[in-house]
Amino acid sequence: MNFNTALLNNSGFSVCRNGNTWNAEKIIKLVAKLSQQLLVTGVSKGEKILLKAANGPEHFVVFLTCEKLELLYIPVFNEVTAKEFQTLTAELGFCREISFNEHSEAFEIKIHNGEKSSAPAKPLTGALFKTSGTTSRQKYIFHSFTNLWVNAGIAANGQILTNHSKILSLLTYSHMGGFCMQALPALRSGATVLIVEKTDYAAISQTLSAVTHSVIVPSMFRYLNEYCEKRNIRFSSRPLIVTGSVPVGKSVLIQMLNLGFRVQVIYGLTEMGPYVSCFEVNSKEDLKKYEYFLGVPQPGYQIKLDSKSSEVLLDGPCKGLAFDPESNGVSELPQEGGWLRTGDAATVSEDDLYFTGRLTLTINVGGFKVSPQEIENVILSVPGVEACIVKGETHFALGEVPVAYVKSRLRETDIINKKIHENLARYKWPRKIVFVDNFTETSIGKTKRNSI
Repeated sequence: MNFNTALLNNSGFSVCRNGNTWNAEKIIKLVAKLSQQLLVTGVSKGEKILLKAANGPEHFVVFLTCEKLELLYIPVFNEVTAKEFQTLTAELGFCREISFNEHSEAFEIKIHNGEKSSAPAKPLTGALFKTSGTTSRQKYIFHSFTNLWVNAGIAANGQILTNHSKILSLLTYSHMGGFCMQALPALRSGATVLIVEKTDYAAISQTLSAVTHSVIVPSMFRYLNEYCEKRNIRFSSRPLIVTGSVPVGKSVLIQMLNLGFRVQVIYGLTEMGPYVSCFEVNSKEDLKKYEYFLGVPQPGYQIKLDSKSSEVLLDGPCKGLAFDPESNGVSELPQEGGWLRTGDAATVSEDDLYFTGRLTLTINVGGFKVSPQEIENVILSVPGVEACIVKGETHFALGEVPVAYVKSRLRETDIINKKIHENLARYKWPRKIVFVDNFTETSIGKTKRNSI
């Protein structure tokens, strides 16, 4: 089976945005129309189809068209700058850009010229996603349609999605997490998708009371929680909130439970899929065991630790490939004996794995290994703090010491230091706290570490 077949079988599937509802029948008709448009322009198997759009039904239409015609689908968030978009199209070479006119509900096709002859001998049919680039240079990851189908099934089963499920969709579909945690699982299971602007907290809180599921990363949730706290909003409907993408600290999990959510924490990555492992938090008593827990592997996945480096290694059914725009080819990602290297570090406790940080970000303080994410989560639990990045700074005696860069409405160093001293060992204390006005964010609201 594939997604086109699934849509034909799931007549109850629909996508709602800005008061407009696109049902399965309408989407199927638009797929047929766009397919014909592309064929008239002489599109050939494996050609790159670039969609620059916000979250919406157009993602489903273009993706399904690419699957039907065996093309390479590349979703791009519509808020990229003109310069970023120009760089992107130059990097990708020959591609067709699809744009959607919401008023006329019509698709337009533009051709970006490049070296068409540089297409690989074996056309790539699937989708390209860029990694978020929060900790390192962004990379292209290729996933076949088969990979995406399996990924969507794992996420749909893990969230127990059915054709009666209603999903509040906030994450951008240009990102692997948004596409394979919300869009494709909904399509595969025949669920209803409700799309709301990710910064419209009034609409989000109102919609949450009418849905069964949503995916909200911690950076988004902090703002939503503040909105709900001020208005004493609680959710007796108990929707399942799936969170993750970065290590989720205890303070965020407590806030989610206080609002009345059921909480599921996931671990995954663009290279393997966003739903490699998960666990559910049902009460505050669970938090002692579950903070930074990597979760239980989903069917088909395996997780283990490299005994020498403490790096997390993964194996499973949805391993992606590295895409090289220069050659238009793909290659295997960094592996160790067939296991995918993640760049994440973990520690073992009673046979369970607990996240300790990114290997490349670990700060060496006089021989002690310090995870900046652990310090960041403590600082982020301080009221008024909106974002935080901790980095290592060279020290003449200790080698490195942590320095915290903080975006906060209340610039109170004493309050932040008090929270740090109560929760962290002395060698983890930042030597400086530097207040900043803003950080650069990814399309799903994660803070880019190269902001500083």
